[in-house]
Formats: sequence, structure tokens, C-alpha cells
Amino acid sequence: MKLSPQHPLASGRTTDSRLVRTYQGVRQAVTPVWFMRQAGRSLPEYRDLRIGTAMLDACLKPEMASEITLQPIRRHGVDAGIFFSDIVVPLKQVGVDVDIVPGKGPVLGKAVRTAADVDELIALDPAVLDDTLAPVREAVAMTAHLLHAVVMLLLGVVAATIGSLAGLGGGFIAATERALHP
Repeated sequence: MKLSPQHPLASGRTTDSRLVRTYQGVRQAVTPVWFMRQAGRSLPEYRDLRIGTAMLDACLKPEMASEITLQPIRRHGVDAGIFFSDIVVPLKQVGVDVDIVPGKGPVLGKAVRTAADVDELIALDPAVLDDTLAPVREAVAMTAHLLHAVVMLLLGVVAATIGSLAGLGGGFIAATERALHP
């Protein structure tokens, strides 16, 4: 895969990242660290920020998603941030009636089971899908802009997982690439 000239790995912006250098096989004096679900419920600032905001709404408000991503980086000084989102965001954005119910998890209002159900989804057209993912793209770009060059923003795990849902990976990954490298 050819990286765009603005990509952090191609531009040299992440040359000093412990995580990148470790992936390149260079032994580091300190092992790079990043935590899955690092924002989570453990941080008081996360809980305070989320008061009155539903999970999926937090994922789709660019300033909030970016802030939640940055909180554990500031608090713990980790080498990479996991972008704050949820696996069902793309489904919600294409029109699947899904919500995350506190204490219960993802709940479908109406399951997508038939071809007719799929035809009712609002974002089967790639251009429409691109528009529906604009809040995610904006949050990724905002977060990448605010991160210091030695802290990586990890999106691949999220994009790969999301990509396995309803075959939406290409659109999500393309939208993410545009956010990071306009």
C-alpha cells in the first residue's frame, strides 16, 4: 500500500514514536504502552464529560469524541491513543435502528434481516455513506491534529472491526484516510 505524502509515516511526523520504532524492529529503552478502552469508565473526567450524553451521541460529536480520545493520553502519558468510537457507529450512520442502552449494550429497534430491510438503509450509496461519516472524519482529523507527533492515533483495529460489519469497511477506511490526510 502506497502512503500519501501527508501520511504521518511517510512525512516523518512519527519518526520519534516509540510505538512506530518498535514496529520497525528497533528495540526501545522503554516498551511502548497503549490501553484498549483506555478512556472507559475509569476516568472521572470521562464520566463528567459524558453526563447527559448517550454513548452514540458522544461518538458522533467530534469535539467530544476527540476529547475522550485525548483524556487518557494526557493522564497516563501512553504512546498511542485509541480513537473513541463504537463498533455500531457505522451501522447507525447507514440507518440501522440501533442504540446503546446503559447496563444492557447494543439494542436493535428493528433487525435488518431481509433484502427489503437492506434497501431501506439510507446510506448504501458511497457518497451518502461518506457524508454520514463526516462527524467521525472530523473527530479523527481534530484528534490527529492535537496529538504530539510521538503519540500515535490507533484506528486500524476499529476500522477493521467496523469493516467486518455489513461490508462497510471500504467506505469507513477511505473516510478515515481522508480525515488523516486531507
